[in-house]
Amino acid sequence: MKNISRENDDGTLDALMQEGYDLVDKEHDVAGCALWLKVWDELKIRFTPQMNTIEEAEAVFEGNEFLFNWVQDLEIALDNAAQAGGDAENKAFHNKRIHFCREFIEFFPKSHNIVQHMKLAIADSLLHLDKREEAEQVYQWVVAKYPKYPWGYIHWGDFHAGTDPRKAEEFYRKALGMDPAENELVQDRIRDLKNKKK
Repeated sequence: MKNISRENDDGTLDALMQEGYDLVDKEHDVAGCALWLKVWDELKIRFTPQMNTIEEAEAVFEGNEFLFNWVQDLEIALDNAAQAGGDAENKAFHNKRIHFCREFIEFFPKSHNIVQHMKLAIADSLLHLDKREEAEQVYQWVVAKYPKYPWGYIHWGDFHAGTDPRKAEEFYRKALGMDPAENELVQDRIRDLKNKKK
């Protein structure tokens, strides 16, 4: 693995991104994330206050990878790394996921399609860290900010599924019809709740 330095050119960063993809593809998410987070630290110093969306930030990087796709892949890999490690490692990567998502939102507040997903990632990791009150506040924020985004209701329903099935079903039903492609998934969740009651 090449060393990361402030003098890295785009070709070096692009190679490091690809190395990260190779690691993640082999399910070495912990190693892949460790590398990608160093790349993220390098990219951050290139962002300017005028860049409010990740699309605008594409101008600072001329590699083969699109930042729009890569930042989302990094979030997913952080989630996988959090679930793959032991207890201490698990907790560490949930915190890293929260930190990364918060930084992304701070840099690119107008990338709404990604922001809503990053917010849910923050809430889910808070829940894994047993910070239930903080997690629910974030779910509530997502639903208030993006009332037509079905995944806000789905994740909030998941939050309640183990403790309050009635409330979980209420949130699932609010998600029905918002995106026809997700209706079957929501119906499956509702059926699962009913099966648990039997």
